Amino acid sequence: MSLPTDTRFLVLPKELIDSLEPPADGKSRFLRLPHPRTGLPALFLPKTADSPDGRDSILELHSISPDEPRSWFMGDNIFSDGSLLMLTRIDPVFLLIPIILSVQPKDSPLPFRPYDDLFEEADAKLNSGCNLDIIALSRLSCVQHAMQYLCDVQDVTEDLVAYRYSQTRLLDYAQKKVARISNREVLEQSRAIVRRLAAEGLMEEGEDSLLAAGRIKAACQLVGHYLPSELMGMLCAAYDFKALDEHTAAHVAAQTALIAPTTMSKKPTKKAQEPDSKKRKAAKGSTGVEKLKKTNTEGMAKLSSFFTKK
Repeated sequence: MSLPTDTRFLVLPKELIDSLEPPADGKSRFLRLPHPRTGLPALFLPKTADSPDGRDSILELHSISPDEPRSWFMGDNIFSDGSLLMLTRIDPVFLLIPIILSVQPKDSPLPFRPYDDLFEEADAKLNSGCNLDIIALSRLSCVQHAMQYLCDVQDVTEDLVAYRYSQTRLLDYAQKKVARISNREVLEQSRAIVRRLAAEGLMEEGEDSLLAAGRIKAACQLVGHYLPSELMGMLCAAYDFKALDEHTAAHVAAQTALIAPTTMSKKPTKKAQEPDSKKRKAAKGSTGVEKLKKTNTEGMAKLSSFFTKK
């Protein structure tokens, strides 16, 4: 079977495969949105409602590129692009952060505003030349539900709800995320994190309190992948990592000392002490060579005489 040369390989949860049929109009359903941490455009895929609460969900597209050139082989097809794509769920609260912050006045508190007004202003401010899908994002039910976790909510009328950004609400929500992720059964599903905690000496017996702090810090770093640097700093400041940081620094210093190269000087060898003028004696020749050296050559013609003109 021949495949297009621009074929890409995608990994996603098994339960999502059936729901990701190509759209009937042939157009991409991906949304181009600012990434919560960097603000740079990234791709996200909305998924139709399939949860028990009847809300939509959003998947983030990741591209994993190998360090060295790689290719994919499938049947008789070879694809020179060895990258791998992955789709993972993302909390819509994080996607709302750069959008809501874009309409947050720096010198005065933000008044309560209707939902549509917030997104229309954010679209006007963020969408210059970026072709972002902010309005399309606002139509998702999961996004409308997520507003309560980073905004104060005011019911103006039965049909009108207004919102105002609340940093306190957002940080409280982030800390709840940290508490859930730092749970041992959840966090230690990642072998990379377990190896890192072990490398820092936190998995040893008697280090329970430091291990708990290490799990919390690892959870903060995971949540921080979807927070701007300023909010990430505020999140970490909510926890006391002083004892953990001191332990980690001491452990790293001890490990460095163990693997440091030996700097002890060595005494010069006898050969190094001998002056250069004393050269090594020539190797003794074979028995036949030594006998030839002692042969009396007087009266013998030189070998060159046999090659002279007569």
